[in-house]
Amino acid sequence: MVRGKRKKEFDLPLKIALTETGISLFIQQKMGLSKFRMVDNTEDYGILMEVESPASLQQFLLADCVSKIEAANIDPLSSRSDIIDLAKLIVHSLLYRHFDAELLNRLLASESIVRWNRANPQSLIDEKAFQGSAFAGMRQLVREKAADVAKIRKLILDPLKLSIAGNDRFDGEEKRIQIFQIEKFMDISNSLLWYILLKFQADWNFKDLTLVIRSCLVEYLKKVQVSEYIALMIMELALDVEYRNIRKEASLANLGIDANSLPEGEALSGIIRSLRSKNSLVSVTWKIGGNSSSIGTERRLQVLLYDRNAAFREIRNGIDAVKTADVKKRSIYSFYREQEDGKTRGDLGLYYISYLEEACERVDIKFEYLVNQIPDTDITMISLSFIL
Repeated sequence: MVRGKRKKEFDLPLKIALTETGISLFIQQKMGLSKFRMVDNTEDYGILMEVESPASLQQFLLADCVSKIEAANIDPLSSRSDIIDLAKLIVHSLLYRHFDAELLNRLLASESIVRWNRANPQSLIDEKAFQGSAFAGMRQLVREKAADVAKIRKLILDPLKLSIAGNDRFDGEEKRIQIFQIEKFMDISNSLLWYILLKFQADWNFKDLTLVIRSCLVEYLKKVQVSEYIALMIMELALDVEYRNIRKEASLANLGIDANSLPEGEALSGIIRSLRSKNSLVSVTWKIGGNSSSIGTERRLQVLLYDRNAAFREIRNGIDAVKTADVKKRSIYSFYREQEDGKTRGDLGLYYISYLEEACERVDIKFEYLVNQIPDTDITMISLSFIL
C-alpha cells in the first residue's frame, strides 16, 4: 500500500465543477462561483483552487456537490503523491456514499422493516417518510440517544476488528488502515440508519440487522482496497505519457540525450518548464456520477487523461499489445523491480491495466478503458471507466 502522513492539502491547481445540488448550495450560502472551460472544451460552474483541503473536498463529494474534478497541465514527476492521494480520496468518497445508500436499501428490505411496515401502514419506515420536520426530529432523536448509538456501533464493529487483528496476511499498518476504513463507513452513515437500529435494537431478529451491516462492510472493505490499484495506474499512465513528451522535447532541443533515457537536473527542469508554457503537460479529469446525474450513471466514475503531444497510435498499440500479453504469469512486483532497474520505465501503466481488471473483477467493479484522439485536435485521451 502507498503510505504516509495524512495530507493536509493538495498542492495542485484544481477545477471543481459542481452538480446542480452543489450550485444551489453555494448560491444559498452566497458563496462565489466561477465559470471556466475544461480541457474537453466544455464550460462548467464551480470553484478554482490552487490548494484544496482533502477534508473539505471529501465533504463536497459525500454531499453529491461535485460533477468533475480537473487537474490541468500538471507535472506527474513532481506531483506524484498529490495525484495518488487525490485519486484515492475520490474513490474512497464515492464508495462511502454508495455504501450508505446500499446499506440503507438492504436494511429497508429486511424482515424487521418489512414486517413493521405491513403492521403499521400509517407510520411507514422508508426514505420518503422522513422529510422536512420529520427528518429534523429523527436527527434530534439520534443525537439524544448518542450513548445507545455508540453501543450499537461497537456491537457491530468489534467482531470485524477482531477478525482483522487476527489476520496474519496483513501487517500492522494494513490492519490499522482496514479498521479505520470500517469505522469511516459507519461514521458517514445517515441518520435513518441509526434511527432504524435504535428502534429495533430490542427486536427479536435485531441480530439479523447487524449481520446485514457486517456483510456490507466486508464487501465494501474489499472494494475500497481497489483504490490503490486505480490511483497507481492513473499515476503510471500519466508518467508514461510524460516520459514520452520529455524525450520528444529533449530530441527537439538537441540535448544529445539517448532516445531511451531521460534528462536530469536542470535540463529536465527546463524541459518541464517549456512543456508547461506550451500547455503541453498531462491533464487528468475525474467525471463523477451522483444522485443528480442521469439515470444509470449514479455509480459511474470516469478518469480521463489528456495530452497534446503523446503519440496516439503508439499508446493505443501499447495497450492493444497488453491485451494480448500473458501478464498473469508475472507478478506486479516483478514489473516494479524492472522499473527500478530501468528496464520498463514508463511502460508500467500499460501493464497495470491487466492487474486492475483482475482486481476489479474480484470485487464486482466494472472497468473499461480506451484510447482515443479528440476529433479535429491533437489531443490524445485515455479513458478509464468504473462502475463502483
